[in-house]
Amino acid sequence: MKRIFKYIRHMMALVMTAWMLGISNVIYEESRMVHDTRTRTEQQETVPDDEEDLEALNDVEAYETV
Repeated sequence: MKRIFKYIRHMMALVMTAWMLGISNVIYEESRMVHDTRTRTEQQETVPDDEEDLEALNDVEAYETV
């Protein structure tokens, strides 16, 4: 009987620890989302429409690799 109570107490402690860890992660993510001041930039891929744009794009890429 003593062993069963010890097992139940151990499982309750484990569940409470997991719950507290989950809550702390939620609070951390929310505060990071609210106080995040980093700007987010999105890089877009350019797709040439015709041959002139393709030549200009190739010239730019050749210049960047030098």
